[in-house]
Amino acid sequence: MNRILYIEGTKDDTNGNLREGFRILLEQKLKGKMPRLVMGNGKAETMSYFENEKLNAKYTDRMVMVDSDAPEKPETRILREKKSPALFLMIQEMEAWFLSQPAILDDCFGAPVSKKIPGGEVTDIADPSDKLYELTKVCKMPYHKVHHGVALLKKLKLSELENKFPDVKRLVSALSN
Repeated sequence: MNRILYIEGTKDDTNGNLREGFRILLEQKLKGKMPRLVMGNGKAETMSYFENEKLNAKYTDRMVMVDSDAPEKPETRILREKKSPALFLMIQEMEAWFLSQPAILDDCFGAPVSKKIPGGEVTDIADPSDKLYELTKVCKMPYHKVHHGVALLKKLKLSELENKFPDVKRLVSALSN
């Protein structure tokens, strides 16, 4: 099957290659079934690529993963999944994934960052990228979305993400078929 997955982020690989980080993460369960991964510069561009029929004519299956930029109630998620089954959300941002596996933060930053993560659901943290920067601003190098994002994506455990984030589980399931 000829598949493509568009992912919100950046194409600029000056500070690290997000595409490579996502590839390593997804290959934990999808080795041999990987779609072509294409990074978009922000949500609007990523959605534009995904919706472009001419650009996607050669693909039998196309999907898109973007930030939700807001929390999502389970009933809203169920309706969205039915309406747009090829749309997958990072609730609220990719950084919520990192906050959900705090040990990788301590390892990456060489400091007890995890002790400062607020209690409750990480999916309820508004602006997880801002929160991660705030938690690491005392470190030698505070959180940088691309530089640290690539390193952290490579450290995530995909099975734990599937258990915590329904859209990750649904994406892995869709790509496994």
